[in-house]
Amino acid sequence: MGRCCRKFSFPSLGNGHLHLAASRLFLYRSEDDWAMTIEVFGFSPRAGEPEVQVYSSGSNLVNRPGREDFYNDHAWHQHLLNHPHDETRFVFPMESGSWQDGELVASGAREVVVRGNYINLPSRNEYQEAGVEPEDPDRIQVYELCRYLAATRRDLVLCTPEELVVNLPPGLNLVLKLDEWHHPYLSSGETASSTGTFRQVAEVLATGNLSAYHPRESPNTHWKNR
Repeated sequence: MGRCCRKFSFPSLGNGHLHLAASRLFLYRSEDDWAMTIEVFGFSPRAGEPEVQVYSSGSNLVNRPGREDFYNDHAWHQHLLNHPHDETRFVFPMESGSWQDGELVASGAREVVVRGNYINLPSRNEYQEAGVEPEDPDRIQVYELCRYLAATRRDLVLCTPEELVVNLPPGLNLVLKLDEWHHPYLSSGETASSTGTFRQVAEVLATGNLSAYHPRESPNTHWKNR
């Protein structure tokens, strides 16, 4: 985890290029292997559409990118060399369409499709009831819609169990799921190993002893803390 933090391949919930909406953490293990998956849902203006970034790290990852996914052999080998125990994939739970106008929800849009479910776009009062205060009195930002959906349709916008384990070997058992935890502020130089929370996470992965996880640090993964 420390190496991933130094290489910036560990998830940064305070990433200035991503408007965070929701996150979850999963720990898996067997007698022979361990793995951790962190999923981060939000809106990145660079990507242009809502996305879930799935960060997997583990002792024996599978389904790694192949040569065909890179420009040349050198780029492929460099990826595997630089990321021997971590991989990142993207999931797009919200269908693109006329509901979106760049970084804004299109004027007059009535609904959005999330994993095949047609969901009516909320009123301004419904945003506020969900804890989202729109910053513009006239238009809704896409990231605000993401935060509303994370508050009201969390299981739809986050990953399915199958999507979470794409890069994990078979035979691992889910031992711990966290909807909130204390995440390091990577932009300030903090690393996972410098936090008590992730030292305890490492102990759970190594031993399978769930009582090792008893964090004293306050959770900070809600978007309001970022």
